[in-house]
Amino acid sequence: MGKKRIVTGLDIGTTKICAIQGYIDDKDQINIIGFAPRPSYGLRCGKVVDIEQTVASIQSAVQACEENSGYRIREVFVGIAGNHVRSLNVSGGIEIANPQRGVTEEDRRKVIQRTIEKLPRQEGETILHCIPNSYSVDDAHGVQNPIGMTGNQLTVHMHIVLADTFSMGNITRCIQRAGITPRETVLESLASAVATLTPEARKAGVILLDIGGGTTDIAVIDNDSVIFTGVVPCGGDNVTRDIYKVLHCSPEEAENLKIRSAQAT
Repeated sequence: MGKKRIVTGLDIGTTKICAIQGYIDDKDQINIIGFAPRPSYGLRCGKVVDIEQTVASIQSAVQACEENSGYRIREVFVGIAGNHVRSLNVSGGIEIANPQRGVTEEDRRKVIQRTIEKLPRQEGETILHCIPNSYSVDDAHGVQNPIGMTGNQLTVHMHIVLADTFSMGNITRCIQRAGITPRETVLESLASAVATLTPEARKAGVILLDIGGGTTDIAVIDNDSVIFTGVVPCGGDNVTRDIYKVLHCSPEEAENLKIRSAQAT
C-alpha cells in the first residue's frame, strides 16, 4: 500500500470526535483502513470552550485511529459545524470581455472573484465555501458551463458559507497543538450530502438533516444545486436531557433509553 495516498478525515463534534483513514483504489472505491470515535470534551454547540480538553480529545481520536490503521496521521481534512456558521445565496455579473469570442475561463474566474469581493460580510467572518450553482449569459439562465457561449453579460449564482474567524481559529489551533496540520476545513452538512445523497436525490430535491450531539446540520439541495445550509444549536443531547428530566433518571440511563427506543414520528 506504499503507493496509495492515504487521506484522513477528522470530524469534530460537540459530543464525539471521529478520526478516519482511507484511500481510493484503482477502481475508484473508497477503502477504510482506520476508524476511531472518541468522546469530545471542550466544545459546546460546535465552539471551543476549553482548548486543553479539545486538544486532548483530538489526540485521543487520532492516536486510536493510528493504532487501528498502522499509519501515522500528519494532516487532516476537518469537518466542522456550529452556530458560528451561516450561509447566503448571492449573484453577481460582469461584462464579457469579448462578446464575439464568447465566455472564457478568465471571464468565469473574474465574475466569481468580483461577486466574492462584494459579499455582504459581517466583521470577523471567513469564507468557508464558495459554490457556483449556475450561470446566466444574457437571458440564458441555468447554465452549468458558460465557457464558449456568446453574449454581453455573464452572471454567476453562488451559495456562500461563512464562519466566525475566531471560532475557526480556535479549532485550527487545537488541531495544530495536537501535532497535526489541518489541510482543509469542510462544513459537515455538505460532506454528509456528498457521502450519502444519490445523484437522483440531488436532482429531484432533498433536505438532509444530520443530528449530532450538540448541533443539527441542515443542507437543502435542489436541481443538483446547494440552495441552503445551516446549523441549529441543538441535537441529541437535548433529547437525552428531556428524558432524564421527565423520567427523573440518570443521564446515562436516559441516553441508553434513547438509543434503544428511538423512533421519529
